[in-house]
Amino acid sequence: MTAAAQTLPDLDHNGGLIMASRSENESGAVGERVKAAVGTVQEKARDVLEPAVDKARGKVGDFQASVADAAESGAEAIRSRGRATVPRRVAVAGGAVAERLEGTAYWLRENDLTDLVAVVRRELRTSPGRIALLALGIGFLLGRASRR
Repeated sequence: MTAAAQTLPDLDHNGGLIMASRSENESGAVGERVKAAVGTVQEKARDVLEPAVDKARGKVGDFQASVADAAESGAEAIRSRGRATVPRRVAVAGGAVAERLEGTAYWLRENDLTDLVAVVRRELRTSPGRIALLALGIGFLLGRASRR
């Protein structure tokens, strides 16, 4: 082999290292630009979404209070009908349902539903009956409201 042929792989190898180094530098710069762009997009999205989220939280709070009022009204209606001349078993069952509705109304007033997923998971673990009763009550009220 000639001396020129022996140095050719060295030049190729060094040239490859230089190109790899350049490529790493350029990809690092591109990565930094992408991170900066993502940060800017996140900030703009936060600026746009925060007022909408705050407004939605307000509406959730209003809805929560409305449902609590409806649950209390339903409990009172059940209690007043239970006082009428109905069989004792029906009156006892109505009283139990009214108590659950009142408990649900109390719970709605005491808990913040803005983090709904965490609240539902916690309540499903601790009291699945209350969630089922709440769903039944909401369904009943929505069905009744849709008939009017």
